[in-house]
Amino acid sequence: MKQILLAATLLFCFSLHGQTENKPPKLRYTSGFFSTKWELGDKDVSEKEVRTHLEKHSSEAYHYWRKAEGNGKTSLVFSVIMLGGSIAGLVAEKDETKLIGYSVAAGAGIVTLVTTLSGSSNADKAVTTYNRKFGY
Repeated sequence: MKQILLAATLLFCFSLHGQTENKPPKLRYTSGFFSTKWELGDKDVSEKEVRTHLEKHSSEAYHYWRKAEGNGKTSLVFSVIMLGGSIAGLVAEKDETKLIGYSVAAGAGIVTLVTTLSGSSNADKAVTTYNRKFGY
């Protein structure tokens, strides 16, 4: 009888241990004018830590995160092109050169706007995908 009771107690303990969930913390972010603050659970983390956390826990969310990072880099490059076109338009003496400079600046500005919005959308998708996967 003691052996049956001991076996039942061990099985009960193992079943309780198997039922406990060890979910990763919820991912949140708040966007400010100059920066974005990332939180995993109650802890403030950097973007690098968020990247490695998503890479470990959710490949689909990590995919969206990488797309958002790529869009951010593209946006930065086109911002520099926009600045260069604006400066070229300002310092040019001929009207044709001014037109080309300002046209390049306008085109690069549109691309910058589109890639920035796309990057923001992909970051939102990454957070939503991660939180939905773990039931938040």
